[in-house]
Amino acid sequence: ANELLAQVARARAEREPEAPTTLFPEIDEAEREQTIKSVMVELMSDPDAGFRNTAQLYQDFLVRCRIRRVPGEPPALPAFKRLLAIARVAPDEATASSDGWQQALALSETLTDDVQGVFLVLAQAALTGAPCPSDATIARLYGTHSTSRARRLLTWFEERGLIVIRTDFRNQRIAAFPDLGVETAPGDANGPDIVVEERGAAE
Repeated sequence: ANELLAQVARARAEREPEAPTTLFPEIDEAEREQTIKSVMVELMSDPDAGFRNTAQLYQDFLVRCRIRRVPGEPPALPAFKRLLAIARVAPDEATASSDGWQQALALSETLTDDVQGVFLVLAQAALTGAPCPSDATIARLYGTHSTSRARRLLTWFEERGLIVIRTDFRNQRIAAFPDLGVETAPGDANGPDIVVEERGAAE
């Protein structure tokens, strides 16, 4: 009886085609990564994206991945946080392809998820010669309304040797990056959160 069952099982296995390894057409990894990047661009183009928490953004990201039929398993939450930190900076093509930006990304990997975005925003400002972000901007990127916490974060970056904060003769703040050999333009530490201000003007 056991032999008969084994024969039936073998015959059934021969008749049944193998299940595909994926429900979606196979594409190479480079194209998959490009599609994921496109999804992140779409996600961050939402005007409200900067004011939603990571969990909400991740759920939106998963839905968009399904809509775009991104093959394979979607990035897990830790990987998504990394993508989010980079997407929030959204460097232009010239900056993104520069050695300085690649070095900044490498340095950011030594940091926890919650501060990577802040570090990369500061690094981008330095690499492009933009003004040093205000405490209000840094606080929002850090997920808080407390400007004192923003200043403590800058001090923490300094203690780790990642940046050096100085002020110019007008008392404007400059963030220098010793490892990158660049520094931001002077910026008003007490200035408004530019992103929030621009959003309010647009509305």
